[in-house]
Amino acid sequence: IKFLKVNSVYETNLFINTIINSQMYDFCISVGGINSRMKIDGPKCLIEHKGQVILEEIIQKIQKYANNIYVCANVKYKPYFQEFEKKIECQNVKFLYMNSLDENQDHPKGNGETIYQLLKKENITNKLFVLWGDIIIKDNLIFEEMYNLNYDCDLLIPTIYEQEPYAYLNIDDDGKVINFGYKKYKLIDYGYHDQCIFLFDTKILLSKLEIIIQKNYDELNLLEVVEYFDNIKYYETDYGVKSFNTLEELRY
Repeated sequence: IKFLKVNSVYETNLFINTIINSQMYDFCISVGGINSRMKIDGPKCLIEHKGQVILEEIIQKIQKYANNIYVCANVKYKPYFQEFEKKIECQNVKFLYMNSLDENQDHPKGNGETIYQLLKKENITNKLFVLWGDIIIKDNLIFEEMYNLNYDCDLLIPTIYEQEPYAYLNIDDDGKVINFGYKKYKLIDYGYHDQCIFLFDTKILLSKLEIIIQKNYDELNLLEVVEYFDNIKYYETDYGVKSFNTLEELRY
C-alpha cells in the first residue's frame, strides 16, 4: 500500500490518470559543467556520498517516475562517465556527451546549451523534468508531488522558503514569477529557493531557448528562460533537496 499526500480529490484523480495512461515524462540530469568551484578532477556528481555515487543515487530515486532518463554530460569528462555507465543496469538511461554549440570547447557554455542540445537531438515527452546533478534527493515523493501539481502550467518549480537563499524567485505584486535572483548579486533576508528540479513544457522550453541562443553570451543559464514563460507555478514542497558546490557543503 502506498500513500500519496494530496490537496484535493480532483488532483488525486489527475495524478492517477497520468500514471494509468502511461504519461510518464522524460528526465534530464544536467551534468555538463566542469566544476570550477569544486576544484576536483572529474565530475562532482560521481563523488561518493555515504557510500554511494551521487549520480547513481539520483538515478535510483527517479527511475520509477521516468519514461527515459537522459544524463547530459560533456565531452571533457566522457571517460569518467563511460566507466560509470558500466555500473548502470537501468534500460531507460541514456548518456549524451556534448561540446559547446559553436564546437569551440569540449563542454557546453552553460546548462542552457546542454538542455537545448538534448531537445534538438532526442524525441522528448511533452513535458520534461530537468534537475541538476549536484543534489541529494532526500525523499523521492517530491516527484509524485510534482506529477500531482503539473496541470495548468508550463513550468512547475518546487521551492523552500528560507533565509538568505543562494538562488531565489523574484515575484511581482501579483504573485507572478519574473526571473531568478542570486545571493552573489543581491542578498535577501528570506525568499523562495528553488530545489534544483523543474518541470517544463517541452515545446515552449525549446522555443524560448531558440530565442535566447541568438544572443551573445559567454554562458547560457537555463533559468534565463523563466523571463520568457508566462504560465509558471511555484509552490512550497514538503520534500526539499540538498544542493552543494563544495566538498564542505556536501559533508554538512
